[in-house]
Amino acid sequence: MYETLPAAAKERYLLNKKLDSIESDETGVRVTCADGSTYDGSIVIGADGVHSKTRRNMRELALKEDPKRDWDAAVPFPALYRCLWCSFPRVGECGYATDTQSKDMSTMFILGRERGWIFLYERLPESTTSRVNYTEEDRQAYAAKFADFPVTDKLKVKDVYANRLTDGMANLEEGILKHWSWGRIVLAGDSCHKFTPNAGRGLNNGIQDVVALCNGIHGMLEKRSETDLPDLVALGKVFADYQKLRSAPVQSDGTQSFYVSRIHAWANWLSYFVSRYIMSQEWLLAWALNAFGANEIRKALILDYIHVDEPFLSAVEWKHQLQKKKSD
Repeated sequence: MYETLPAAAKERYLLNKKLDSIESDETGVRVTCADGSTYDGSIVIGADGVHSKTRRNMRELALKEDPKRDWDAAVPFPALYRCLWCSFPRVGECGYATDTQSKDMSTMFILGRERGWIFLYERLPESTTSRVNYTEEDRQAYAAKFADFPVTDKLKVKDVYANRLTDGMANLEEGILKHWSWGRIVLAGDSCHKFTPNAGRGLNNGIQDVVALCNGIHGMLEKRSETDLPDLVALGKVFADYQKLRSAPVQSDGTQSFYVSRIHAWANWLSYFVSRYIMSQEWLLAWALNAFGANEIRKALILDYIHVDEPFLSAVEWKHQLQKKKSD
């Protein structure tokens, strides 16, 4: 994505920077990086993941302003599952995917155009908020537990893991913050809501957060002159409206992700029953996707100030239509 940007746009992206601290007041914000460099602006959008430094800075500033205020915990998202993932050269037809399920363990396998991926899930002995940095030895020992799990009719986990190109491992935090913003700071994506990845809702919701924020900020700026910078009252309304707009979809997808993870890695007899005898019915899955899934997908937000011809047309109509290009 970066390489396709115009040169003028690339100049505005600063790579390999690490956030240290944020100062925020009535007139703007100043960000200080670990290398000592500083940058001034009007707002900070923290789309920096589940271990967000922006979120920690925001919390510190909010509590410094009012130590007695109710706020989210410093480490707000507990983890009950962990996952190892790896990529490898594609070993079959593009788009082919499977999952293998067991008591407290599951695998997911998918093939892309050039590579394939596996995801190996396991329930932890107990919930934890501790961040764990898994070593290469940890990853190899963990993968060995899944070695004989099938991923295709002919291949097992050990076959594709042996040819891995990249791999990683982490605990899978879950949760949704009560506070997504303070002052001139606002959060998006995993920094304010974190799901297990089985249902594939994390990235999609992060993108929708950014779209909603961009629409809100653009709408606010359209009503102001170029020299009339947004004040805290105006920003507070934009950020509050953004969280309100996104809360219901995030809650819904968070709940679905919660149950999908536990159905895949059988958490109890009910999840086993649902997985083995209900969700294994292809006709039922197809019906659910058409009856419910499509209706939710069609609600996807779009940048409402971009004019472009709609490239995706199908039997299910988008709720938010792209605006057609203006004629010359």
